[in-house]
Amino acid sequence: MHAPLPADSSEFLLKQAQSLARLGSWEWDIRQDAVRWSEQMYRLYGYEPGEIPITFETYLNHVHPSDRDAVARVVQGAMAQRSEFENQERIQRKDGSERVLRSCGRVFLDDAGQPVRMIGVCQDITEQQAAEAELVRAREDLEARVAQRTAELAEAVSSRDVFMSIASHELKTPLTSLKLRLSSVERAIQRAGAPNLESIADLLRITQRQVDRLDGLIEDLLDASSIQTRQLRLRLAPMNLSTLVSEVLQQLSPQLTEAKCSLKLELERDVTGTWDVTRLEQILVNLVSNIVKYAPGSEVEVRASTRDGFAELSVHDTGPGIPDEVRGSPFERFRRATNANHVRGLGLGLYIVRSIVEQHRGTIELQSGPGLGTRVCIRLPLATPAP
Repeated sequence: MHAPLPADSSEFLLKQAQSLARLGSWEWDIRQDAVRWSEQMYRLYGYEPGEIPITFETYLNHVHPSDRDAVARVVQGAMAQRSEFENQERIQRKDGSERVLRSCGRVFLDDAGQPVRMIGVCQDITEQQAAEAELVRAREDLEARVAQRTAELAEAVSSRDVFMSIASHELKTPLTSLKLRLSSVERAIQRAGAPNLESIADLLRITQRQVDRLDGLIEDLLDASSIQTRQLRLRLAPMNLSTLVSEVLQQLSPQLTEAKCSLKLELERDVTGTWDVTRLEQILVNLVSNIVKYAPGSEVEVRASTRDGFAELSVHDTGPGIPDEVRGSPFERFRRATNANHVRGLGLGLYIVRSIVEQHRGTIELQSGPGLGTRVCIRLPLATPAP
Protein backbone atom coordinates (compact mmCIF):
# COMPACT_ATOMS: atom_id res chain seq x y z
CA MET A 1 0.00 0.00 0.00
CA HIS A 2 1.31 3.47 -0.85
CA ALA A 3 1.15 6.18 1.83
CA PRO A 4 -1.54 8.77 1.05
CA LEU A 5 -0.46 12.25 -0.02
CA PRO A 6 -0.73 15.00 2.62
CA ALA A 7 -3.73 17.28 2.44
CA ASP A 8 -1.59 20.10 1.07
CA SER A 9 -0.14 17.91 -1.64
CA SER A 10 1.08 20.79 -3.81
CA GLU A 11 3.56 22.04 -1.23
CA PHE A 12 4.58 18.46 -0.42
CA LEU A 13 5.26 17.67 -4.08
CA LEU A 14 7.20 20.91 -4.47
CA LYS A 15 9.45 20.05 -1.54
CA GLN A 16 10.01 16.52 -2.84
CA ALA A 17 10.80 17.80 -6.32
CA GLN A 18 13.32 20.31 -4.97
CA SER A 19 14.94 17.62 -2.83
CA LEU A 20 15.24 15.17 -5.73
CA ALA A 21 16.59 17.84 -8.07
CA ARG A 22 18.91 19.25 -5.37
CA LEU A 23 17.31 22.58 -6.11
CA GLY A 24 16.32 25.32 -3.69
CA SER A 25 14.25 28.45 -4.18
CA TRP A 26 14.74 31.88 -2.65
CA GLU A 27 13.07 35.27 -2.42
CA TRP A 28 14.71 38.60 -1.60
CA ASP A 29 12.84 41.69 -0.40
CA ILE A 30 15.33 44.26 -1.65
CA ARG A 31 14.00 47.26 0.39
CA GLN A 32 13.87 45.33 3.67
CA ASP A 33 16.93 43.20 2.82
CA ALA A 34 14.95 40.19 3.98
CA VAL A 35 15.73 36.85 2.31
CA ARG A 36 13.56 33.77 2.52
CA TRP A 37 14.98 30.37 1.64
CA SER A 38 13.12 27.14 0.99
CA GLU A 39 13.99 24.12 3.15
CA GLN A 40 16.10 22.62 0.36
CA MET A 41 17.95 25.93 -0.06
CA TYR A 42 19.15 25.67 3.55
CA ARG A 43 20.23 22.06 2.97
CA LEU A 44 22.25 23.06 -0.09
CA TYR A 45 24.34 25.19 2.28
CA GLY A 46 24.50 22.48 4.97
CA TYR A 47 22.00 24.02 7.39
CA GLU A 48 18.76 22.86 8.88
CA PRO A 49 15.76 24.94 7.72
CA GLY A 50 15.62 28.23 9.68
CA GLU A 51 18.92 27.57 11.45
CA ILE A 52 20.36 31.01 10.59
CA PRO A 53 18.79 34.33 9.56
CA ILE A 54 19.43 35.14 5.90
CA THR A 55 20.26 38.51 4.37
CA PHE A 56 21.94 39.37 1.09
CA GLU A 57 25.19 39.86 3.01
CA THR A 58 24.81 36.44 4.63
CA TYR A 59 24.38 34.93 1.19
CA LEU A 60 27.49 36.69 -0.19
CA ASN A 61 29.55 35.57 2.82
CA HIS A 62 28.84 31.97 1.85
CA VAL A 63 30.06 32.50 -1.73
CA HIS A 64 33.66 31.45 -2.34
CA PRO A 65 35.93 34.49 -1.87
CA SER A 66 37.25 34.18 -5.43
CA ASP A 67 33.71 34.33 -6.84
CA ARG A 68 32.19 36.87 -4.44
CA ASP A 69 32.82 40.07 -6.41
CA ALA A 70 31.62 38.50 -9.67
CA VAL A 71 28.37 37.32 -8.03
CA ALA A 72 27.70 40.78 -6.58
CA ARG A 73 28.24 42.35 -10.03
CA VAL A 74 25.80 39.89 -11.65
CA VAL A 75 23.07 40.67 -9.12
CA GLN A 76 23.65 44.44 -9.31
CA GLY A 77 23.68 44.28 -13.09
CA ALA A 78 20.34 42.43 -13.13
CA MET A 79 18.77 45.11 -10.90
CA ALA A 80 20.25 47.95 -12.98
CA GLN A 81 18.98 46.44 -16.24
CA ARG A 82 15.70 45.18 -14.74
CA SER A 83 16.48 41.76 -16.28
CA GLU A 84 16.76 38.09 -15.44
CA PHE A 85 20.17 36.60 -14.66
CA GLU A 86 21.90 33.26 -14.64
CA ASN A 87 25.18 32.55 -12.95
CA GLN A 88 27.43 29.79 -11.65
CA GLU A 89 29.30 30.15 -8.39
CA ARG A 90 31.16 28.15 -5.79
CA ILE A 91 29.82 28.25 -2.24
CA GLN A 92 31.20 27.29 1.15
CA ARG A 93 28.86 25.16 3.24
CA LYS A 94 28.50 25.20 7.01
CA ASP A 95 31.14 22.45 7.37
CA GLY A 96 33.61 24.31 5.09
CA SER A 97 33.16 22.03 2.11
CA GLU A 98 32.73 23.54 -1.33
CA ARG A 99 29.89 22.99 -3.78
CA VAL A 100 29.05 24.48 -7.17
CA LEU A 101 25.62 26.06 -7.70
CA ARG A 102 23.85 27.29 -10.79
CA SER A 103 21.67 30.30 -9.89
CA CYS A 104 18.83 31.90 -11.84
CA GLY A 105 16.84 34.96 -10.77
CA ARG A 106 14.24 37.46 -11.91
CA VAL A 107 13.75 41.08 -10.82
CA PHE A 108 10.29 42.49 -9.94
CA LEU A 109 9.55 46.22 -10.09
CA ASP A 110 7.15 48.56 -8.31
CA ASP A 111 4.80 50.98 -10.06
CA ALA A 112 7.64 53.46 -10.41
CA GLY A 113 9.82 50.89 -12.17
CA GLN A 114 12.18 50.41 -9.25
CA PRO A 115 13.45 46.92 -8.23
CA VAL A 116 11.66 45.79 -5.07
CA ARG A 117 11.87 42.02 -5.11
CA MET A 118 13.90 39.22 -6.63
CA ILE A 119 13.10 35.54 -6.75
CA GLY A 120 15.09 32.66 -8.07
CA VAL A 121 16.39 29.13 -7.72
CA CYS A 122 19.76 27.48 -7.07
CA GLN A 123 20.72 23.97 -8.13
CA ASP A 124 23.70 21.94 -6.91
CA ILE A 125 25.66 20.95 -10.06
CA THR A 126 28.88 19.81 -8.33
CA GLU A 127 28.70 16.20 -9.50
CA GLN A 128 27.50 17.23 -12.96
CA GLN A 129 30.42 19.64 -13.33
CA ALA A 130 32.88 17.00 -12.13
CA ALA A 131 31.43 14.51 -14.62
CA GLU A 132 31.70 17.07 -17.42
CA ALA A 133 35.31 17.83 -16.46
CA GLU A 134 36.09 14.12 -16.43
CA LEU A 135 34.45 13.76 -19.83
CA VAL A 136 36.61 16.60 -21.16
CA ARG A 137 39.73 14.97 -19.71
CA ALA A 138 38.75 11.62 -21.18
CA ARG A 139 38.12 13.20 -24.58
CA GLU A 140 41.44 15.06 -24.48
CA ASP A 141 43.22 11.88 -23.41
CA LEU A 142 41.57 9.94 -26.22
CA GLU A 143 42.47 12.64 -28.73
CA ALA A 144 46.07 12.59 -27.48
CA ARG A 145 46.19 8.80 -27.75
CA VAL A 146 44.73 8.88 -31.24
CA ALA A 147 47.22 11.58 -32.27
CA GLN A 148 50.10 9.61 -30.78
CA ARG A 149 48.99 6.38 -32.42
CA THR A 150 48.48 8.17 -35.73
CA ALA A 151 52.00 9.59 -35.49
CA GLU A 152 53.35 6.15 -34.62
CA LEU A 153 51.59 4.60 -37.58
CA ALA A 154 52.84 7.36 -39.86
CA GLU A 155 56.36 6.82 -38.53
CA ALA A 156 55.98 3.07 -39.01
CA VAL A 157 54.87 3.56 -42.60
CA SER A 158 57.73 5.99 -43.17
CA SER A 159 60.22 3.58 -41.58
CA ARG A 160 58.85 0.75 -43.68
CA ASP A 161 59.27 2.78 -46.85
CA VAL A 162 62.79 3.81 -45.88
CA PHE A 163 63.59 0.22 -44.99
CA MET A 164 62.24 -1.12 -48.27
CA SER A 165 64.34 1.40 -50.18
CA ILE A 166 67.51 0.64 -48.22
CA ALA A 167 66.97 -3.13 -48.08
CA SER A 168 66.26 -3.44 -51.79
CA HIS A 169 69.46 -1.53 -52.55
CA GLU A 170 71.60 -3.35 -49.99
CA LEU A 171 70.42 -6.82 -50.97
CA LYS A 172 70.54 -6.17 -54.69
CA THR A 173 74.11 -4.79 -54.69
CA PRO A 174 75.87 -7.99 -53.51
CA LEU A 175 73.56 -10.14 -55.61
CA THR A 176 74.45 -8.20 -58.74
CA SER A 177 78.14 -8.43 -57.90
CA LEU A 178 77.75 -12.13 -57.11
CA LYS A 179 76.14 -12.83 -60.48
CA LEU A 180 78.92 -10.97 -62.31
CA ARG A 181 81.66 -12.87 -60.45
CA LEU A 182 80.01 -16.22 -61.11
CA SER A 183 79.75 -15.35 -64.80
CA SER A 184 83.45 -14.50 -64.82
CA VAL A 185 84.28 -17.84 -63.20
CA GLU A 186 82.15 -19.64 -65.76
CA ARG A 187 83.89 -17.86 -68.66
CA ALA A 188 87.34 -18.58 -67.19
CA ILE A 189 86.54 -22.28 -66.91
CA GLN A 190 85.13 -22.46 -70.43
CA ARG A 191 88.03 -20.50 -71.94
CA ALA A 192 90.21 -22.58 -74.24
CA GLY A 193 93.35 -23.95 -72.67
CA ALA A 194 94.14 -24.55 -69.07
CA PRO A 195 92.20 -22.24 -66.75
CA ASN A 196 93.98 -19.61 -64.72
CA LEU A 197 93.45 -21.14 -61.27
CA GLU A 198 94.83 -18.12 -59.43
CA SER A 199 92.42 -15.80 -61.20
CA ILE A 200 89.49 -18.11 -60.44
CA ALA A 201 90.56 -18.31 -56.79
CA ASP A 202 90.55 -14.48 -56.57
CA LEU A 203 87.07 -14.36 -58.07
CA LEU A 204 85.83 -17.01 -55.66
CA ARG A 205 87.26 -15.06 -52.68
CA ILE A 206 85.39 -11.94 -53.82
CA THR A 207 82.27 -14.05 -54.29
CA GLN A 208 82.65 -15.42 -50.78
CA ARG A 209 82.83 -11.88 -49.38
CA GLN A 210 79.58 -10.99 -51.17
CA VAL A 211 77.92 -14.12 -49.78
CA ASP A 212 79.15 -13.23 -46.29
CA ARG A 213 77.73 -9.74 -46.71
CA LEU A 214 74.34 -11.14 -47.72
CA ASP A 215 74.47 -13.50 -44.75
CA GLY A 216 75.20 -10.57 -42.42
CA LEU A 217 72.29 -8.53 -43.79
CA ILE A 218 69.91 -11.44 -43.35
CA GLU A 219 71.19 -12.07 -39.80
CA ASP A 220 70.53 -8.42 -38.94
CA LEU A 221 66.98 -8.71 -40.27
CA LEU A 222 66.39 -11.90 -38.26
CA ASP A 223 67.75 -10.27 -35.10
CA ALA A 224 65.57 -7.19 -35.61
CA SER A 225 62.54 -9.43 -36.05
CA SER A 226 63.42 -11.39 -32.89
CA ILE A 227 63.76 -8.16 -30.91
CA GLN A 228 60.39 -6.90 -32.12
CA THR A 229 58.68 -10.17 -31.15
CA ARG A 230 60.62 -10.36 -27.85
CA GLN A 231 62.23 -13.64 -28.90
CA LEU A 232 65.88 -12.60 -28.65
CA ARG A 233 67.35 -15.21 -26.30
CA LEU A 234 70.62 -15.06 -24.37
CA ARG A 235 72.93 -18.03 -23.64
CA LEU A 236 74.61 -16.86 -20.46
CA ALA A 237 77.97 -18.22 -19.35
CA PRO A 238 81.05 -16.95 -17.45
CA MET A 239 83.53 -15.16 -19.74
CA ASN A 240 86.30 -12.59 -19.79
CA LEU A 241 85.29 -9.47 -21.71
CA SER A 242 88.88 -8.31 -22.23
CA THR A 243 89.79 -11.62 -23.84
CA LEU A 244 86.81 -11.39 -26.15
CA VAL A 245 87.67 -7.81 -27.15
CA SER A 246 91.23 -8.83 -28.05
CA GLU A 247 90.06 -11.81 -30.11
CA VAL A 248 87.35 -9.92 -32.00
CA LEU A 249 89.58 -6.95 -32.82
CA GLN A 250 92.28 -9.28 -34.04
CA GLN A 251 89.73 -10.80 -36.42
CA LEU A 252 88.66 -7.33 -37.56
CA SER A 253 92.23 -6.10 -38.00
CA PRO A 254 92.16 -6.47 -41.82
CA GLN A 255 89.05 -4.29 -42.10
CA LEU A 256 90.55 -1.64 -39.82
CA THR A 257 93.78 -1.68 -41.77
CA GLU A 258 91.92 -1.36 -45.07
CA ALA A 259 89.98 1.62 -43.64
CA LYS A 260 93.30 3.16 -42.48
CA CYS A 261 92.18 3.16 -38.85
CA SER A 262 94.72 2.96 -36.03
CA LEU A 263 93.80 0.94 -32.95
CA LYS A 264 94.56 1.45 -29.25
CA LEU A 265 93.45 -1.01 -26.57
CA GLU A 266 93.20 -0.34 -22.82
CA LEU A 267 91.95 -3.56 -21.28
CA GLU A 268 91.95 -4.65 -17.65
CA ARG A 269 93.29 -8.18 -17.46
CA ASP A 270 90.30 -9.71 -15.70
CA VAL A 271 86.86 -8.32 -16.69
CA THR A 272 84.88 -11.45 -15.89
CA GLY A 273 81.12 -11.69 -15.88
CA THR A 274 78.15 -13.79 -16.92
CA TRP A 275 77.06 -12.80 -20.42
CA ASP A 276 76.22 -14.20 -23.84
CA VAL A 277 79.59 -14.38 -25.60
CA THR A 278 78.07 -14.53 -29.09
CA ARG A 279 75.92 -11.45 -28.51
CA LEU A 280 78.79 -9.46 -27.00
CA GLU A 281 80.89 -10.38 -30.01
CA GLN A 282 78.03 -9.08 -32.17
CA ILE A 283 78.12 -5.77 -30.26
CA LEU A 284 81.84 -5.34 -30.93
CA VAL A 285 81.54 -6.30 -34.59
CA ASN A 286 78.67 -3.83 -35.13
CA LEU A 287 80.43 -0.95 -33.37
CA VAL A 288 83.74 -1.48 -35.20
CA SER A 289 81.95 -2.01 -38.52
CA ASN A 290 80.26 1.36 -38.03
CA ILE A 291 83.66 2.98 -37.58
CA VAL A 292 84.95 1.35 -40.75
CA LYS A 293 81.89 2.59 -42.66
CA TYR A 294 81.43 6.06 -41.20
CA ALA A 295 84.85 7.05 -39.85
CA PRO A 296 87.62 5.62 -42.06
CA GLY A 297 91.06 6.95 -41.29
CA SER A 298 90.21 7.71 -37.64
CA GLU A 299 91.96 6.70 -34.43
CA VAL A 300 90.06 3.98 -32.60
CA GLU A 301 90.30 3.42 -28.86
CA VAL A 302 88.63 0.50 -27.08
CA ARG A 303 88.58 0.19 -23.30
CA ALA A 304 87.28 -2.52 -20.94
CA SER A 305 87.24 -2.26 -17.15
CA THR A 306 85.15 -2.99 -14.05
CA ARG A 307 83.61 -0.56 -11.57
CA ASP A 308 80.96 -0.86 -8.85
CA GLY A 309 79.75 -4.29 -9.94
CA PHE A 310 79.59 -3.40 -13.63
CA ALA A 311 81.78 -4.04 -16.66
CA GLU A 312 82.39 -0.90 -18.70
CA LEU A 313 83.13 -1.10 -22.40
CA SER A 314 83.80 2.02 -24.47
CA VAL A 315 84.53 2.34 -28.17
CA HIS A 316 85.75 5.75 -29.33
CA ASP A 317 86.71 7.04 -32.78
CA THR A 318 87.99 10.42 -33.95
CA GLY A 319 85.84 10.45 -37.09
CA PRO A 320 83.42 13.12 -38.31
CA GLY A 321 80.78 12.36 -35.66
CA ILE A 322 77.05 11.97 -36.07
CA PRO A 323 75.03 14.81 -37.66
CA ASP A 324 72.69 16.78 -35.39
CA GLU A 325 69.55 15.58 -37.19
CA VAL A 326 70.41 11.93 -36.52
CA ARG A 327 72.13 12.08 -33.13
CA GLY A 328 68.89 12.03 -31.12
CA SER A 329 67.70 8.72 -32.56
CA PRO A 330 70.67 6.56 -33.66
CA PHE A 331 69.32 3.52 -31.81
CA GLU A 332 66.06 3.40 -33.81
CA ARG A 333 65.48 0.76 -36.46
CA PHE A 334 66.55 1.61 -40.02
CA ARG A 335 68.32 4.75 -38.78
CA ARG A 336 71.70 5.33 -40.37
CA ALA A 337 74.26 7.84 -39.16
CA THR A 338 74.37 9.46 -42.58
CA ASN A 339 72.18 9.76 -45.64
CA ALA A 340 75.11 9.14 -47.97
CA ASN A 341 74.21 6.56 -50.58
CA HIS A 342 77.74 5.14 -50.70
CA VAL A 343 77.48 3.91 -47.08
CA ARG A 344 76.20 0.35 -46.86
CA GLY A 345 73.89 -1.15 -44.27
CA LEU A 346 70.25 -1.44 -43.23
CA GLY A 347 70.48 0.94 -40.27
CA LEU A 348 69.97 -1.90 -37.77
CA GLY A 349 73.43 -2.10 -36.16
CA LEU A 350 72.99 0.25 -33.20
CA TYR A 351 69.37 -0.84 -32.76
CA ILE A 352 70.57 -4.42 -32.30
CA VAL A 353 73.45 -3.31 -30.04
CA ARG A 354 71.08 -1.39 -27.76
CA SER A 355 68.65 -4.32 -27.61
CA ILE A 356 71.41 -6.79 -26.67
CA VAL A 357 72.69 -4.43 -23.95
CA GLU A 358 69.19 -3.96 -22.53
CA GLN A 359 68.62 -7.73 -22.65
CA HIS A 360 71.67 -8.00 -20.37
CA ARG A 361 70.04 -5.39 -18.06
CA GLY A 362 72.77 -2.92 -19.03
CA THR A 363 72.85 0.65 -20.28
CA ILE A 364 74.30 2.28 -23.38
CA GLU A 365 75.20 5.92 -23.98
CA LEU A 366 76.32 7.61 -27.17
CA GLN A 367 78.31 10.86 -27.22
CA SER A 368 78.95 12.51 -30.55
CA GLY A 369 78.92 15.70 -32.52
CA PRO A 370 80.04 17.01 -35.90
CA GLY A 371 83.85 16.99 -35.92
CA LEU A 372 84.07 15.55 -32.39
CA GLY A 373 84.09 11.85 -33.15
CA THR A 374 81.82 9.28 -31.52
CA ARG A 375 82.05 7.44 -28.21
CA VAL A 376 79.77 4.54 -27.27
CA CYS A 377 79.80 3.63 -23.57
CA ILE A 378 78.24 0.36 -22.39
CA ARG A 379 77.74 -0.78 -18.77
CA LEU A 380 76.84 -4.40 -18.08
CA PRO A 381 76.14 -5.95 -14.67
CA LEU A 382 78.80 -8.55 -13.92
CA ALA A 383 76.04 -11.06 -13.24
CA THR A 384 73.23 -10.76 -15.80
CA PRO A 385 69.90 -11.87 -14.26
CA ALA A 386 68.34 -14.82 -16.04
CA PRO A 387 65.42 -13.63 -18.26
